[in-house]
Amino acid sequence: MVSIVNPSLSLVSSADLYIKYHFHPYVNSGHPEMKPLRIKANKQGVLVSSTDEITQKYCLLSKDGQFFLPPTKSALDHHRIVITTTAMARHFNDLKLSDGYFTHILIDEASQMLECEALMPLGLAGPVTQVVLAGDHMQMGPKLFLTDDDQHSNHSLLNRLFHFYQGCESSTALKSRIFFHENYRNTKEIVEFVSTHFNVGKSDAIKAVGNVPAHPNSHPLRFHHVRGESHLDTASMSWFNLDEVECVVEIVQNLLRDWPIAWGNHDQSSICVLSERCQVSMIRKELQKRFLGRVTVENISNVQGKQFRAIVMTAVQTRDSLHPPDSYCVEFFNDARMLNTAMTRAQSQVVVVGDAAALCYFGKCSRIWRSYIHHCISKGSAEPKHLTNDFIDGDIKEISRFQRTEYLDESSTQSVMFDTENNIDAILQELQEEQNRADYTLLERKRLYDSAKVERDALLQREQPNVYKRGELVMEKHNAGYIIPFDNPTNHIIIKGRGNLGKSFSGDEVVAEVVPCEGIPQGKVLGTIKAAESRRVFACTLDVEDYQKPKTKTEYQFLRKIMVPLNTNTTKICTLVSKKSHNLIPIWKHNDGEWEIVRYHQLDKEIKRNHVFMVEVFCWKTKTENKGNYAYPLGKVIDILSIGSSLEEGLRILDAEFNVQPLPPSHVLAEPCTWKDTQNSNRKDLRKFITFTVDQKKSLDLDDAISVIDMESHYEVGVHIADVASFVNLGASLDDAAQKHGATFYSPREEPVYMFPKPVRIYHLSLLPGIDRKVVSLMVKVDKATHKITEKKFQLSQIKSDRKLSYDEAEDIISKRSGEEAKFDTLEDCVSVAYRFAKVQRKARLGKDWSYRQLDDHQKPGKRRSSQMIEELSVLFNHSVSQFLINVNETMFCTPLRCQVSPDPEMLEDLKERYKDIIPLSLHLRHNLDNDIQLDQDAMESKSFYVLTSIWNEILSATKKKEVDTDTMIDLIGTDDIYPQLLPVIYEFRKCLDEAYVIRSNSSREKVGHYSLKLESYTQASSPIRRYMDIILQRLLHSVLSGTPVQYSPQEIDILCQKIEDSYKKANEYEKKATMISFAINMKKQNSLKLAFVVGVAAGDSFKLSFPFDRHSFPECLPVRYRDLQPKDQPLYDSSGNQMTLTWRRRVYSIDTKKGAKFSCLHQAPTKDLASHYHAHKRADCPSKSEYSNAREYEVSEVPLKYIKEWAIEFDLSKCFLCIRKRGLKLTSIPDQSEEVVDPKNYTWVAHGVTTNFEEPKNNQNQARKVHFYINHLPMDTIPECVYQRKTTYTVEIIPKLLTDVRKEMAVNNIVSANELVQKIALGQHVPKGASQSFVPPRYQLMREKAPEGLPELNKSQIDAVEKALNNNFTIIQGPPGTGKTVLGVYIVYWFLVMNSKKPRIFENQKDKDKKEVILCCGPSNKSVDVVAECLVKFGDKLKPLRVYSRQLEMAEYPYPESVLQLSPRSLRHERSKAELRNITLHHRIREEQNPHSTEIKEFDHRIKLAIESKGEELTAEEVEDYKSLLNKARVHELQRHDVILCTCTAASSPNLTKTVSARQILIDECAMATEPQALIPLVSNKPEKIVLLGDHKQLRPIVKNDLLRKLGMSKSLFERYFEYRSQTVMLDTQYRKHEDICKFPSEEYYGGKLKTEVNHSSSVLQADSQQKHIVFGNVIGEEVSLVVSTEKGTENSKANRAERDVVIRLAKELVTESQIKQQNIAILSPYNAQVSGHAKRYFFQTSWTQ
Repeated sequence: MVSIVNPSLSLVSSADLYIKYHFHPYVNSGHPEMKPLRIKANKQGVLVSSTDEITQKYCLLSKDGQFFLPPTKSALDHHRIVITTTAMARHFNDLKLSDGYFTHILIDEASQMLECEALMPLGLAGPVTQVVLAGDHMQMGPKLFLTDDDQHSNHSLLNRLFHFYQGCESSTALKSRIFFHENYRNTKEIVEFVSTHFNVGKSDAIKAVGNVPAHPNSHPLRFHHVRGESHLDTASMSWFNLDEVECVVEIVQNLLRDWPIAWGNHDQSSICVLSERCQVSMIRKELQKRFLGRVTVENISNVQGKQFRAIVMTAVQTRDSLHPPDSYCVEFFNDARMLNTAMTRAQSQVVVVGDAAALCYFGKCSRIWRSYIHHCISKGSAEPKHLTNDFIDGDIKEISRFQRTEYLDESSTQSVMFDTENNIDAILQELQEEQNRADYTLLERKRLYDSAKVERDALLQREQPNVYKRGELVMEKHNAGYIIPFDNPTNHIIIKGRGNLGKSFSGDEVVAEVVPCEGIPQGKVLGTIKAAESRRVFACTLDVEDYQKPKTKTEYQFLRKIMVPLNTNTTKICTLVSKKSHNLIPIWKHNDGEWEIVRYHQLDKEIKRNHVFMVEVFCWKTKTENKGNYAYPLGKVIDILSIGSSLEEGLRILDAEFNVQPLPPSHVLAEPCTWKDTQNSNRKDLRKFITFTVDQKKSLDLDDAISVIDMESHYEVGVHIADVASFVNLGASLDDAAQKHGATFYSPREEPVYMFPKPVRIYHLSLLPGIDRKVVSLMVKVDKATHKITEKKFQLSQIKSDRKLSYDEAEDIISKRSGEEAKFDTLEDCVSVAYRFAKVQRKARLGKDWSYRQLDDHQKPGKRRSSQMIEELSVLFNHSVSQFLINVNETMFCTPLRCQVSPDPEMLEDLKERYKDIIPLSLHLRHNLDNDIQLDQDAMESKSFYVLTSIWNEILSATKKKEVDTDTMIDLIGTDDIYPQLLPVIYEFRKCLDEAYVIRSNSSREKVGHYSLKLESYTQASSPIRRYMDIILQRLLHSVLSGTPVQYSPQEIDILCQKIEDSYKKANEYEKKATMISFAINMKKQNSLKLAFVVGVAAGDSFKLSFPFDRHSFPECLPVRYRDLQPKDQPLYDSSGNQMTLTWRRRVYSIDTKKGAKFSCLHQAPTKDLASHYHAHKRADCPSKSEYSNAREYEVSEVPLKYIKEWAIEFDLSKCFLCIRKRGLKLTSIPDQSEEVVDPKNYTWVAHGVTTNFEEPKNNQNQARKVHFYINHLPMDTIPECVYQRKTTYTVEIIPKLLTDVRKEMAVNNIVSANELVQKIALGQHVPKGASQSFVPPRYQLMREKAPEGLPELNKSQIDAVEKALNNNFTIIQGPPGTGKTVLGVYIVYWFLVMNSKKPRIFENQKDKDKKEVILCCGPSNKSVDVVAECLVKFGDKLKPLRVYSRQLEMAEYPYPESVLQLSPRSLRHERSKAELRNITLHHRIREEQNPHSTEIKEFDHRIKLAIESKGEELTAEEVEDYKSLLNKARVHELQRHDVILCTCTAASSPNLTKTVSARQILIDECAMATEPQALIPLVSNKPEKIVLLGDHKQLRPIVKNDLLRKLGMSKSLFERYFEYRSQTVMLDTQYRKHEDICKFPSEEYYGGKLKTEVNHSSSVLQADSQQKHIVFGNVIGEEVSLVVSTEKGTENSKANRAERDVVIRLAKELVTESQIKQQNIAILSPYNAQVSGHAKRYFFQTSWTQ
């Protein structure tokens, strides 16, 4: 039994259509078993006859046929298919059907029903019932009134289940989601439009496959523009439009008249007219008059599930009847799903009738209508024919003048469901992903790394071998590298510049053209012969898009996303994303040369910042126009990894960066492991002798073993190395994989990344105990008395290890037998003998320097005997191999050697001279620097030498043993790295040493040994399981020992030496980075303190630290910037003592004169939200609070009052950052560094918080204050248990926000409460023009107004600007330099005042009625405001301006006790109130006689002055409060008596202003220099009627130092953002400041040549080449000096140039003395405050020094 269920949405259910058009024809064609049963409900007032006759045959009817019968069990049993609605399906429950009665339940149009409706038929399902939900969530959904129209479908079961299945990864969930891409109903044009605008933004996402015929003489999409007039029908409260009714009737008549044959028989009912309510009845009546009564006329909700040959839609509403978008709008204008449903009812034609401008302007669907109408115009299917896009745009502009509407997005091609980045419809996204796959297949699928075959053949056929070289490319940077020529591998060809590298990558086989030059040959890559075999997969970050750069329009359907590889040797990579879904990046999979998209990932901020993209390069295209290469190769993202979340993810990214494959290729793993030993007969059997290995405890890869054999007169030491060469054949898959790997890559993961797979390493090569193994042995005869070598030889052997020792176990054996005689009875005896032998060899090799050994992270000083033993025996083996091979004819020219040249003697001499006082204390340095100076005991005793306490204790411990542990003492004393005064010298000495390198023997004329090892020759052959070079050496040994031919030529060894060198560097860098990642992950879990020594101090911006006990976790030398230490002033460097002096301001970190002072943090719940209680005593307000054990029992600490005053600052506790620290916590795990840990055992838990609220005590001022805050950042993942305990105490450092930053933040947060005008401006929406009823002075009055004395008359462009400002609510005025922008602003203020006097403001909010109505003039700085104020004063009594300065500036002139607001460094450097404005300055006027409070204020001022001069008593706390209250009263008095308020943008939100005045108009001067949040402060703090922004974005922009914020557009001011629209802007075009010659350049460069000059020509006092010049450039080459920290003298990196300063001062003096120019008329400008400070400090005449 199958149940088909439909929603009950219309009188004629779509369920009936199943019967009429599908089942009925099928049943009549000979399938009576498929006869369905139609269950219908009896609806009141609806006759059975309303159901078509065909459908009635399948229904249960009463005998008289007058009503439908309910379903019965027997009726159901006689049918296999039941069709009904959701409402009727619930009646089946009354029939007590068996469980699983229905085998299938199909719910059609499931997107139209609420989830509760769908649950009714679902209740009939059994355990094995199959359920199908079909529908389209992009069509009309269920009707809801509490959600937006576009959210209705989110409440359907279809939508929810689809999202649920999208989140499942099972194959069942994947198969349960089915998309239909083929449309059988509509013509191609209708399908393409619907697909583009209602689905995924692409015309081919859904394909028309029904071959539905279009009208032969008209386009399927048509539009009729009818302006008409809408009328409201008061009975139905709906609208009708008679003009549209007439047009609709005419269209229907023409359709029937011109009915094409392909459409079949004329059928009025196949034409459907869609409209709303009253208009529907009007159209029906009119059609009936024309005998067209069978034409279907319906509301849209009644046609879902139906289809018609043509659809005619009438919009009814016009531009005159529609209200603003915030009021009711009809569905045709707002509901995209409704439009989708309506258009898809039409098989062949859609005709829309309506007001074109209204459709394109109003509502959420305006963009769709605009696209539809433009499409019709382009196809010639729009009526009337004079309707054009320009005509519509003109109408829209006309509407915008009188209507308030949403700001319209100009994009018209994007799907309406993809409007925003964060609200992408998930279902459409998946549909889009499937379609995007087809788009992306247009890209090249093959891996086009190398050149095409024709190009390769051309490259190979090039002659002239001295010009064209073939070799392997090695990249050193992304734009530089070198080529190893195959014919001469040691003669590298240098390649510089990305253009010369072509399309090649590191490892490619290329052909290069050698360019003639002196010295090292240079060249250019001509092409790639063979690409490197490894896949080009790179770990990349996504380059931040620069939003400041102008966007270029392109017809290309893809957008570029630039990926930056972590490996700096690789060029950037370009990835492509679809322009239509630019925030979705495809994730690809590469299989057998074919690419396929596996999923999509949304690009949001989290992904961009905290993830790494794995990108595989697949081609590098060539430009068709000039055959040049594109800048970047094309790549595809194959995976996305998060950063820093775990060690495994970090190492995975590192593997990708270094191209390290954790597992070898599959064909290597599949290769059978066999051992064919051709030298088995020549092997010596040593299995009976004691043999052992020493390695890390967990290591199973044992490639070296030691044996000690007693031979009576002497003993033999055997160094045995696993014979890998006998197992791995040259050229085999295993060998090729090992060669590409090059070395073992060590990391903190469970196992390193080895060259060989685990089965090979463990079961065939590793020298595990108890297993027979083939080895290459060095057998050494040793004299028992002296432990010196008497003879040594190489042989092939077979051994069986007796025991695997860890380094600790071997160390323990050696330490216990240090004083015993040599024995050979046990394994322990043999270990002890081996150590003694190794020790003698070390002394013989290194001489006096034998006691020094560089630190490593595994064995600490005093416990390194076992590791020294293995190291020395390995050195012996490797040295012996090199000696043996270079002295044999067969291998003397093909042995890889590891060399290190001696350091430069001059560098060593310089080092000796600089550190001559400290070098004598180091045996290592004295030996290497040939320093034989005898120690001056007296001189040494007079100096201090620092030793770590833990090291000193271990030295003492070694002396207190029964037998003095001399080895431990020597190791501790001889390791210079652990002494703070010696490590800097060791660091400098290492800088003198060159890196070791690999070279072929006898390839150089000079014989180079190994300087650090003190050996004449050296190689590496002791670790063949871990290094490929060692296998090469083994094969050479095999050749010599067995007499077989050598397997390598000298040229092959040269190439291999280069690869070996690269693999060494790569493996070492990999290990260091892996250790750093592991350390960072551990620190993220729980931090710890680390011991570091200062190793480098020099003049500059930083000093250098070294971490001797954590060498691999940190860089060898870590720079620390002085600015991070926040010193008070610039560091002072003393070159004679090589030291830097830093000074700090005194800061209070704790006041602990009484016991138990603690800062108490009390938890409300075990969450990250804390509530903090502490005592905020007035005299102890300081950045770092004291700690109090109990806030309520606090007693005032007895701290001298003068210190408390010096330390105190005033700030708002509700606007602060907090650094919360819990000190003294014990580490949960301590690294095994030594017996006594070097690093501290404790750590500090840190959390960062932000205060949200501060509660003042209501009664007792000494009562504890309560501060609410939340934790916004936890640097550590691990939260200690004590944090969750209520009585835990913390140290809390309070970091107050600067007042300016607080007010900017509040302005942005409070935009939602601003008035409509401010919100429109802030959100970038359309700004209404302004109320027409306001009084605006006519233009002639503006022109006739006489200018005040001292101000110029306005020119034409200025009058235009004034007129625009008075007539518009929002005006942008650009004023280039010298155009009178400030003067213009003053005139605008004056006319605003005139307008206000004519028409007082009507306040919407009753609270604002008591506020004084004012005009607010602001600027980003005090200087910009002062300039406006000086001009306003010239209006005399016509204006009443008041200059309001910030409290900081007021306190600088009138300080009072505790007036210690948090000031910025800039405010400390500059900022004083202007003396010329004293008469209008608020803090001066309150002290003048006209203010009723002036007498009392001046009395207080006098007392404060005496107290400061120590001539009187200080004010009490109560008197200070009285003084503050008095000042506030006086300020309010002045504010209420002035019409114009002048202040900075920041000061505009001060409480005195916001509570006392209300700005009716706001004018912001120099707005282009203010950041947008700064400009919003005065706008949000008031409710202005008009806003005027004056500025010039072609001059100074806002200062934003953060690069990321600049790229995101934060440096774009509000002025610049709006200036780009230009509709509300005006530019002043006449300048009065500069000479015409000076004006010419800026006019042409920045203002399009529009600037005119009105300046009287005057002669210049400057001369160049004996001619008067108005512009002179002086070329001065001086030395640039930078500040390294920010102070009052300048910010960090502020620069000074003394040479330029001296020239400027000379010129200034000559201008004053010789040219008689007044000092105040000369300005010296510099971009750096440090340069300005240098001028002003040295010279004191009155020239203006300005930054």
